[in-house]
Amino acid sequence: MLYEVFWVFVIAFVFPRLATWRVAGIVLIATCVLECLQLVHVAWLDAIRATFLGAALLGNGFDVWDFSHYLIGSALGGVLLAALRTQRR
Repeated sequence: MLYEVFWVFVIAFVFPRLATWRVAGIVLIATCVLECLQLVHVAWLDAIRATFLGAALLGNGFDVWDFSHYLIGSALGGVLLAALRTQRR
């Protein structure tokens, strides 16, 4: 879940004009796609996953329960981002 919150803030920092719900949605969709990509095993993708950075970013094993963590983490990141943006105004 912290992974999701981290990426919500990274995307919001890089694209500050994006609406909060859109940032959280982008992160949720991207991480769900990455989770599904863990079911794909082709040589070049496995070579990337063999590195520390590749494994950290792409993961190395599909787990259906991760989707619930992605949803909760994106929602939490969205709530925190909304609170921060409201406070800054």
